[in-house]
Amino acid sequence: MLFSSCYERQSSNQILDGEYWKNQALLEILPPWTKHDFDPGQGSFRCNLDAKWLLNGDDIRYSSMISRHLFSYSAAYLMSGEEPHLEKAMAIKNYLLQYAWDKVNGGWFDALLPSGDPNEYIKSTFVQVYVITGLTMYYTITHDPEILRYIDKTNDLLELKAWDSKLGGYFD
Repeated sequence: MLFSSCYERQSSNQILDGEYWKNQALLEILPPWTKHDFDPGQGSFRCNLDAKWLLNGDDIRYSSMISRHLFSYSAAYLMSGEEPHLEKAMAIKNYLLQYAWDKVNGGWFDALLPSGDPNEYIKSTFVQVYVITGLTMYYTITHDPEILRYIDKTNDLLELKAWDSKLGGYFD
């Protein structure tokens, strides 16, 4: 078995227990990310970290990774009802809207400098879809009409710019 060490430490009942995974997310995963990596000045997360939570390489902020955090803190609020998770999700959402959205052409920049400026003016299909995923979870818990507008604008851009009308699917 490929993951024998994981299997040996956990019973199959534990692996299938939703409470186990909820506790993993709320007690084991999010607290260290919040403590060691959240940038309260901007509402984003550093992305290139080592096992000791130290910056390992550049300090580029990736919209897709930040959106993953938006999804995670939104899901944490959904599971727990604890306001700090909602507050963190709101800070992350504010960061994405302020810095990651291209206010001239639309779409989400792939990568940002620590200042919030685009690292490059690249917007890949993967990142567009990944950011929508985080925004959708946030919208699920808040029903914020502004977020729905960004989801719709992003979907419209994907249809206009990335849809392959001859073969179906999306370009990247």
